Amino acid sequence: MGEFSIKAFSLLKRDLLLSITNLITGIFLARALGPTALGIWGILALVSSFAESLGRIKVDQAAVYFIGKRHYRPEAIYFQINLIAILTSVLIVIVFLLNFDWIYGWLFKNSTGNYKKLFLVLLLQIPIQFLLMNHAYFHIANENIFCYNKMLIIQAWTNSILSAVLLFCSSLS
Repeated sequence: MGEFSIKAFSLLKRDLLLSITNLITGIFLARALGPTALGIWGILALVSSFAESLGRIKVDQAAVYFIGKRHYRPEAIYFQINLIAILTSVLIVIVFLLNFDWIYGWLFKNSTGNYKKLFLVLLLQIPIQFLLMNHAYFHIANENIFCYNKMLIIQAWTNSILSAVLLFCSSLS
């Protein structure tokens, strides 16, 4: 089997493992939360998605091109994309905080509970998510599929474990 086939099979095995992990986590959350609280959980999960779609400028994807073309040293690219990710994510968090009441009111206008603390905690996730995406694309650019797969598996398992822990520590259940 060629190197490409081995890497492709590795990605397939990772995707199967992640699908099973995500399915089990989804079932656990749905059963533990019920329909109303699962809706709140879904709204909270959208916070990082909004931040990524509205503010991540995707220099990590451009880095794949520059690393592949060997225009710049990978270390220099790695430093720059992480600096940009930190700056843009901090800017997004500041925008969220400055407009906190409006955004919170818009997302939770039909909710009777108070989820402000959970919402604020999720804002801390934004810089981490941006840096994680940088690492993923950096490993892809360097064709380090083993590290890339391991990183995504660790992320999925960490999210599952944190979901369970936060579920028992929050007022959602």
